[in-house]
This record gives sequence, structure tokens and C-alpha cells, in this order.
Amino acid sequence: MNTQNTIILPAAGILAALLVSVWLFTPLTTVHAQTSSETSIEVQDPESQIALMLSLISVLQQLLELIQQRDALLAEDSTEEETKEEMSQEDEEEAEEEDEEEDESEEASSVTTSAQLITNSDADLTDDEGQFTVEFSLTAFGEDLYINRSSDRGTSLGTAGINFIIEDGAGDEDATGSAVAAISSDADREGSQFFIPEGDSASFTLTVVYDPATEGFYRMQLYSINFASDSVDPTDQIIARPEERYETDIISI
Repeated sequence: MNTQNTIILPAAGILAALLVSVWLFTPLTTVHAQTSSETSIEVQDPESQIALMLSLISVLQQLLELIQQRDALLAEDSTEEETKEEMSQEDEEEAEEEDEEEDESEEASSVTTSAQLITNSDADLTDDEGQFTVEFSLTAFGEDLYINRSSDRGTSLGTAGINFIIEDGAGDEDATGSAVAAISSDADREGSQFFIPEGDSASFTLTVVYDPATEGFYRMQLYSINFASDSVDPTDQIIARPEERYETDIISI
């Protein structure tokens, strides 16, 4: 319901009733007592009644205009408040997104993948293997990153710096067959670890050569990056998301 109409209608009704009351109950004649023995009757001028009604109508119009002006101001204030609330909510959402990014100790970007068949013997298909690569970059946010120069097939946080999995053509994890992985990077090296100082970035390449137990369709997925803020085994695991960004194409092996 329109707030302006809701406010105006009762006021208009009251003043309209007042006008009708004035019209109905204002006497057309006025009785003047002259003496104890006689009275005189004077007919009131109808023009006075009309002037009175016109005055009341003018007052009503002015009142309605004031109400309309007030409601317009209220509506404007309400719109401004809603706009401020929407802007405040957007600012909060942006701040939350920034906080989430800062909370992530690392970020992977610029991802490229490849998958190719390695044919070892034309006479024996069981010798064929798949070679999968995922290239990505890491940026250290808020702290230094230490990443072990090793990889592991699986999803559990262990001592490896990177986890990967093999998936079949249906997208299900396949734990059969054999996989040999290697990691290369332009990051600094400290002992058996890659080191990325806070605020710096480094490029990584994960290469996996997979020999399936049975002939079929397969791909490799970078599952997680495992790191610590000092030179110890990984203490944190960041799952690579979205998954499809870190998956290679499916090939037949």
C-alpha cells in the first residue's frame, strides 16, 4: 500500500467531515433577542457560509500539500538509507572476499595443462603410457612458503609438497596402475624444499607419467599444494579449486 495515500486519506476524510458539519449545522438564520416581549429574526448571508467553506478548502489543500511534501522527503530518506545499506553490504562482501584471499597463504594462477600418449612399442599396447603435465604459479601471501620438492599420489596431507590423483573416463579416482611424478620450479631451493618469500611468486610444473593397469581413458588432476611457513614438513594443505582448472584432458591409454 502507498504510504503517502495511507497518510493523506484519513486527513482528507477528517477535513471533509468538518466541511459537511459546517455546512449542515451552521444555521441559516440568527435569532436576536430584542426585548422580553419581542424578538427579531435575521437571515444570515449565504455568502458568509460560502466564504467559510472556501477558506476550509484552502486550508485542506495546504495541508495535503504539506503531507505530500513530508511523504516525499520520507521516501527520499528511505531510498537513501536503502542505497547506503546496499553499498555497505557490497563493501562488506568485498572485504570478506579480500580477507579470504589474504587468509589463503598461497594462490595458484596461470594454469596450463597437457596430456599426451607415449607409445613405447607399436606391437604391444600394454607398453603405452600417458604423460600429463600441469603448469601453475604460486604467490606467497602474508608469509613465506616452504614446499617439499616431492609429490604423492592421493589426497592425504603427508610429507609431499604436491598431491595429485589419476581419474578414469568417468571422472572417478583410479588408484590402480603406476604413476611416476616429478616437480620442477623456478623458486629458490633450500635443502629439499622450494622457498617462496612473502609477496613473491614462482612457477611450478608437475609432470606425471602414468602406466594404467588396464586399457582405458585417463587423466591427471593436481589435487593440492602442501606447505609450511618455515622449513619443516607441510602443515597446511590447499585444495586446488576449481577442480576442472587443474585437470588435464582425458586420453586413451
